[in-house]
Amino acid sequence: MLDRDIAATILPGTMTARERGRKVDGVGENFLFSCNVKTRSQDSILSGDGAVHDISADEWLEGVEEDADASKLEVDFQGIRAVSYATQAFLYVPCTPTGKKSGAARQDYGLIVESRTIGDTAVTGDELRQAVTDFAYELLRYNYRIQGCQEVRTLPSELPRFA
Repeated sequence: MLDRDIAATILPGTMTARERGRKVDGVGENFLFSCNVKTRSQDSILSGDGAVHDISADEWLEGVEEDADASKLEVDFQGIRAVSYATQAFLYVPCTPTGKKSGAARQDYGLIVESRTIGDTAVTGDELRQAVTDFAYELLRYNYRIQGCQEVRTLPSELPRFA
């Protein structure tokens, strides 16, 4: 499912991995998938989650940019939007989940994925930024499949590199 090498690049030392999904009522807005990777001491954590929301790409971007800092980088590739900060990544792709009609949303249905690191990391700078974004993209690809997004889209194997 997820590439464990990404987590191994980011986190120092030995780690354990745990993933969980909480299904409240079907897929869509009531489904949250999360993945957490921790060192044994739990001093370092790589985590991410994804869910479908009733929000347009522009509204999502406004929310992500509210706390923007100088480290922000952005990419828009084949309809997938990614915003990256030093230790966080935010991704958006249009996604009307199974059982929903695209016109039923107030705005648009979008799959949103966020990932972050907490504590010490084995890498820093551009290498950390890229790895956290790659982890978020792995979560996005997995979520896109389990949500049964109705948009006909072949997701690329990876997003363009930031550096």
